[in-house]
Amino acid sequence: MAKKLKANIFVYSANDLISGNVVFYSEQKGWVRDFLFAKRIMKEELEKFQEKVSNDLKQNNIINPYLVELDDNGEISKLRERIRFEGLNIKDYKDV
Repeated sequence: MAKKLKANIFVYSANDLISGNVVFYSEQKGWVRDFLFAKRIMKEELEKFQEKVSNDLKQNNIINPYLVELDDNGEISKLRERIRFEGLNIKDYKDV
């Protein structure tokens, strides 16, 4: 069953196949560890970027790519994704 997308802005996240690091798709630099360089993708552009990400997956550059939903300010909206990116911080618990 496909996940229903609720947001209007997304970034692609994956893990680097060699290091296992969390990486984000950057149109200019490929896959990067810094979320600030991640390409913000509007909902209507998703198909265009899905093919690019699929090619990187087939070339064994990344594993488990998926879309991360952002809020209207461009921030990661789900606690699970913030923890995955930033690590576990005590401040995260106030949002639960």
